[in-house]
Amino acid sequence: MTDEGSYPVGSRQVHHYVAQMNLGRFSVEPDRENPPLWTLESGSGKIGKSSVRNEAAITDYNRLDDSDGEHGPELAKQAFSEIETLARPVLDKIAARHALTPRERIALAAFLQLQYQRTPRMRENMRFVTRQAAQLWAQMKLSDREHVRDFLESDGRTVTDEEVDAWRSGIRDMIDSGEIAPSPRMERRGTRAVRDGR
Repeated sequence: MTDEGSYPVGSRQVHHYVAQMNLGRFSVEPDRENPPLWTLESGSGKIGKSSVRNEAAITDYNRLDDSDGEHGPELAKQAFSEIETLARPVLDKIAARHALTPRERIALAAFLQLQYQRTPRMRENMRFVTRQAAQLWAQMKLSDREHVRDFLESDGRTVTDEEVDAWRSGIRDMIDSGEIAPSPRMERRGTRAVRDGR
């Protein structure tokens, strides 16, 4: 398992987006509990002294929003830990210049993909793609008048064509202004606030 360990629900924890076992390999004392590191600021060229625990880390970075009760807040952290556990001996073999088995190559590929996806820049890229996909999804749903009518009448009331068109126009305006952010979960949950245009 990784060095970070478990922590009580509700507490805050520093999470690394570069595995600590990888950061430690850049230290002159990798076997210490918290290996020291030398850092270089890319903008100023300033050299500083730090440690593995203080680099490539953000508070609650991997903590999931458990507001819907579908997943525990530590699910991502636990999944990362399992992948890192499988990759650790593989990385040791690579450092020792030993050949990898097919299974070890799969473990390495999974770890490399995880590392690529978990950085702040890639996470922001994924947010952007998700927002764009949600915008397209919303426009597609709003373009279907009968779909919107069924949604509005799902609580038992009857709406006119004018009310349907007014609601569609209002929601489009709210999306364009950024007042609401579309998501497929809005429809799946039948959110009354969205139905009422609030």
